[in-house]
Amino acid sequence: MFFRKRMMLLIVFLLFSFQTILATVSENAGKLLITEVAIKETNDWIELYVVDGSVNWSGYRMRIGSSYNVSIPSSWNLQAGDYIIIHEENGTDDVTKSDNNTNYWDIYGMGNLSGTDKTIQIIEPSGSTKKVDCMIYSNN
Repeated sequence: MFFRKRMMLLIVFLLFSFQTILATVSENAGKLLITEVAIKETNDWIELYVVDGSVNWSGYRMRIGSSYNVSIPSSWNLQAGDYIIIHEENGTDDVTKSDNNTNYWDIYGMGNLSGTDKTIQIIEPSGSTKKVDCMIYSNN
């Protein structure tokens, strides 16, 4: 009897946990990926890879720690296989691919990545907390 009660509690806990995890995952998870993080003395950057170009990525946001830093411009026509570089320093975002960096879309003004053990997340447009991709990085 004791074993059955424990097993039932475990099943209820797992079901609740699974539903909670799924509630925070975007239907577009895995279609835009964080592929590289460059933490240097200055000019840190994050590289993203577009897996699925059929998704309208306009307004999707990068969250570093608990702050929303930049979002993908609505004017971009992202295609599968495109790369996006999100720069920490200020600059002028691309209007078309390769404006600043050949074969890449560039976003500027992300802010400082340096620090220890932060979470980087791609989040759906404003009003949502659903995650498309995330990772933890450390500069230690």
